[in-house]
Amino acid sequence: MTGVTRRTADVPGRPSRAGSRPPGAAAREAGGRGRRAGLAAAVLGAALLAGGGPALAGPGEVAVTAVVDGRDADRIDANDPLRLDPDRELRVRADISNPTDRTLRVRAVRVSGQVLNMTFFNFTTRIDRTVAPGESITTGFSLDVSDLGSQATGLIPSRLALLDQDRHEIAALEFPVDVRAGAACAYGVFGLMVALVTGVLLLAVLVRLARRTLPVHRWDRAVRFAVPGMGLGLTFTFTMSVLRMLVPDGDVWLLLVVVGGLAGLVAGFLTPAGTARDGSVPPAADVQPRPVEEPGPVEEPGPAVPGAGEPAAPAGH
Repeated sequence: MTGVTRRTADVPGRPSRAGSRPPGAAAREAGGRGRRAGLAAAVLGAALLAGGGPALAGPGEVAVTAVVDGRDADRIDANDPLRLDPDRELRVRADISNPTDRTLRVRAVRVSGQVLNMTFFNFTTRIDRTVAPGESITTGFSLDVSDLGSQATGLIPSRLALLDQDRHEIAALEFPVDVRAGAACAYGVFGLMVALVTGVLLLAVLVRLARRTLPVHRWDRAVRFAVPGMGLGLTFTFTMSVLRMLVPDGDVWLLLVVVGGLAGLVAGFLTPAGTARDGSVPPAADVQPRPVEEPGPVEEPGPAVPGAGEPAAPAGH
């Protein structure tokens, strides 16, 4: 009787049942997820850091108040911004107070408009005034803003600043302005470029989503959607500003960018996993493992039986 020994054959190139992943794969995957989460946090953190603007004068420091085109700058707000027309000079009367114990020399006054901490218009005039310690002066001047039409349009936060001999800010005040110019300006073109880049990025991730070729890792997908989400926030900021529906000061545009980025991050995290074409190992939460077929038993010949296989002897011998 032939003896049969059963054993399971190992399949080359296939991981054993004891461990379906190569050594160190879990650690590398955890590290990769941490890096991707860090990248997403860095992108949103950059927007948070960019939102901080320079501080205005505090108690005991040089202060300035101004009347701009007959309006008190302290009373100009987003509901009734100051209108700037490139065809008219900007007339300013400034009151400068010096409560310090040193002589103050004011070389120039600058009026500028900034969005996203980027300056879109800037006009400076020289006044060369000196303010003794503990005294205040009043000075008047005009600014030629005829180049405003090629620089900006819509509602823009502006800043009136006193400059010293080294062109450093001494004191400043802020108020919103309504620039009456056409959309064919640096501000309008910049907003259009932001919208175009955002559209390209969003279309790219949507096409990959439709073709199911997004990365298999959730954080990879989240970051890919977070970037166009932030772009949508920026596009909304510029659009509302040009349409004169929103003053994009630091708090407003920062909120829009962060909300857009977080919305994209969540949307990307929840999208279905695509096909792993980069050789990465899909995590168990995204892709279910395929069942491994066990090979059949392999039969081995038993011990030989004496006389087996020998021809029978002829009868009669």
